[in-house]
Amino acid sequence: MRNKKKIHISGRQELSSIVISVQDSGSGIKTTDQPFLFDFHFTTKGSAGRGIGLSLCRQIVQSHDGTIEVKSEEGKGAEFEIRFPIIDR
Repeated sequence: MRNKKKIHISGRQELSSIVISVQDSGSGIKTTDQPFLFDFHFTTKGSAGRGIGLSLCRQIVQSHDGTIEVKSEEGKGAEFEIRFPIIDR
């Protein structure tokens, strides 16, 4: 039987920000790849990937004055943390 991958999504407030965390139980991301993950056309999927997804995610998050970061260790999955400022209207 194949190992099932899991995704955990959570949200919390930290001071004046909303933080959304997306964690998976996959194989993790190589340390050498992490600085390039959000670059347009960078992919770790070879010909199966286009390298557009994370770049677009970052553009969308930044257009709302937010940030997106990755934390990962090979063999231990990955976590993407998205932060948006709380805007008082």
